[in-house]
Parts: sequence; structure tokens; C-alpha cells
Amino acid sequence: KEAARKSDFERTELAADKEKTGVQLKGVNAVNPVNGREVPIFISDYVLATYGTGCVMGVPGHDQRDWDFATKFGLPIIEVVQGGDMTVKEAKEAITDWLEEKGTGKRKVNYKLRDWVFSRQRYWGEPIPMVNCEKCGWQPLPESELPLLLPEVESYEPTDDGESPLSKMTGWVSTTCPCCGGPAKRETDTM
Repeated sequence: KEAARKSDFERTELAADKEKTGVQLKGVNAVNPVNGREVPIFISDYVLATYGTGCVMGVPGHDQRDWDFATKFGLPIIEVVQGGDMTVKEAKEAITDWLEEKGTGKRKVNYKLRDWVFSRQRYWGEPIPMVNCEKCGWQPLPESELPLLLPEVESYEPTDDGESPLSKMTGWVSTTCPCCGGPAKRETDTM
């Protein structure tokens, strides 16, 4: 419960130099897909729940946070990449190839996306490259029209009804639908 209450910010701070905490799930183990050995499962407050699936396989031989955790809990520390002339990057590619060939793993790209602030009351910021067409609905601008640039404005004040100053820029708001070529309106919120 204590680990669940921590924010990503607190978890990230823990990653550096704070003492690692954790609780082992008794009677539940995972299986290492490379060597078939059972490994214990812990709940820890330094793992980011919002990164990937929120579960990680610790590699204490090659990660300082995992090493700190393994040392504290008396877990084995196995150096995975050692000797030879293979770099860690090459080793990651080789083991991923091997896991895919065996059918026990597959490549996956994790994007480190963060929440963005969207505002209806501001002119500045990144314009959202979407248009709304009565016939086609919301449509993205084609890549050839990017980046979408903000128009020059004399006033940065929100409208009396709280709309973005962009909503007053009818020449910029009114456009054509990239799908059907009919009339459309640009999104006036900004990021």
C-alpha cells in the first residue's frame, strides 16, 4: 500500500540515492525466460508503474538501482554481459533475437510519453494540428502541412466566453478538410 501511494516523481527520486524498499510476494515466482529458473517477485517503490507494464525484470549485474535492491534483499547478482568482444547494445539485440526465435519474447518499443497541459484560454503554445469537418469529423493535418504555425495576433486576451484568442482569428480557424476538401474549422486549443 505504501508503494502504491508514491507518485512517479517520488519513485524517480528513489531511483537515484534513496534506500530501496520492497516486499516479496510469498508463494509466487516468475520464470526467467532465458534459463528457465524461478525468480522471486517483489513489489518495490522504485519501479515506475506508468513505464511499460509497470513490471520490470531486475538485472542487478548491469543496473545500479537493481544492484542496490538485490544487495539489500540478498538476491543473486549475475553479470549477464561479460568477457568477449560484444557490447551491451549488441548483447541486447542478440538476446532479443534469441528470445524471438524461441517464441518466449518479442521486441517492443516503449515511448516515454508524459502528460501535457492543454489550454483553452491561451494563444501561445503548440497548435493542435486537427480540423473538424461536419462531413468527416475530426481529421489530422497531412504531414506536408506541418508544422502548423500560429497566426500573428494583436491581443492575447481570452474571449469573454473563455475561448482561446485563436477562436477570434476567423481567417486562421476557417480552413478546408484534408479528407474531403470541404469547409472545416481548426482546433483552437493549444498544448
